[in-house]
Amino acid sequence: MTGHQTGRLDAKPHTGEGQPTAPVISARELSVVRGKKQILRIPEVSVAPGEILAVTGPNGAGKSTLLKALGFLEPVSAGELFFKGRQVKTARDALAVRRGMAMVFQEPLLLSGTVLYNVTIGLKLRGLQKEKRLQLAEYWLEKLKIAQLADRNQITLSGGEAQRVSLARALALEPDVLFMDEPFNYLDLPTRAALVSELKEILVETGTTAVMVTHDLNEIPFLADRLIVMIEGEIAQAGAVDRVLSHPENISVAEFLGVGNIWPGRISRHEAGRCEITLADGRILLEAGTTRGDIAGPDRITAGRCPAVTEAAVCIRPEYLRVITEAENTTGMDKHVSAANRLKGKIVEVYPYGYSYRLRIEPDTGRDFRIIALVPAAQFLKPPKPGETVSVYIPPEKIHIIQD
Repeated sequence: MTGHQTGRLDAKPHTGEGQPTAPVISARELSVVRGKKQILRIPEVSVAPGEILAVTGPNGAGKSTLLKALGFLEPVSAGELFFKGRQVKTARDALAVRRGMAMVFQEPLLLSGTVLYNVTIGLKLRGLQKEKRLQLAEYWLEKLKIAQLADRNQITLSGGEAQRVSLARALALEPDVLFMDEPFNYLDLPTRAALVSELKEILVETGTTAVMVTHDLNEIPFLADRLIVMIEGEIAQAGAVDRVLSHPENISVAEFLGVGNIWPGRISRHEAGRCEITLADGRILLEAGTTRGDIAGPDRITAGRCPAVTEAAVCIRPEYLRVITEAENTTGMDKHVSAANRLKGKIVEVYPYGYSYRLRIEPDTGRDFRIIALVPAAQFLKPPKPGETVSVYIPPEKIHIIQD
């Protein structure tokens, strides 16, 4: 369909320049209690205009409950909810607000009938004339590359096709907020990758505010602007995606986010721009920091200061490590890698992980210390094997310190 543009399609993503800064949705002292168990305890949460917010956490952490509470689909036990700065106090208020929202669930939940019927039904319920309903439906079917399925019955669709229909139905409503509860969970990898890419493009193009629950840590950096990590019904950490993933504020968050390497350590010496850290009872010495004087830590400690503690948890993500095999050493591939923060060891476990290898490495210092590395397969001349001797390079600027 050509020539059709809605107000949403002309919208631009929120930039903070000349745009309203009031949250689309916000909540204070939010609580959900079921029976005698408190499921949700949220002092404050908000979603900015045009923001794509991801919510993750272990099973039972309260992610879907938070999503439904913010979408006014589940009553809260206590707290205040606001939509565009106005408090939503009554069921009538909530119903009016829900008309400006759309939800996409794990399963498409399509109605009996054709694809076109499913995409237009929400528009019909909101009182749009038939011509306008068809115009919007045709546009979004084309946008999501399923225009050829318009007359197909929903029972004949594949999982990926059905979820595209579900997204088309939601986006056709031009919602103020799009909620998604693990929408790609049951899709195969190629279908999932394609749909995630297309959805990101649509959300940015339209400036649609979105809140998404997901367990997939791979899609979060691509899709989301900000990340909330929930643990046991509370927000354990929130912030920019890259900040949260690489700088967890506590060990529980670090473990859930797959940091992989969390070692007890002691800061033995510090000077401008660098820390010296001892691990494994002093047998391993690392440097942390950068030449710019920034020390990796939960508060981005700068100006050449190390954390004012001696005991700490030393963290680094597996994908930040460089693993150099003996074969690579003979070709000189590691000539640009500094000798600092390099450990010798042996591979004790090789686990194929997509197009990478997840390696468990035992340094020469002893069996009570382990290193987990995630290395692209293309980096190796030959597939790595258990027992192979390697060097592991730990970039100082990637080390993150969690203070006790």
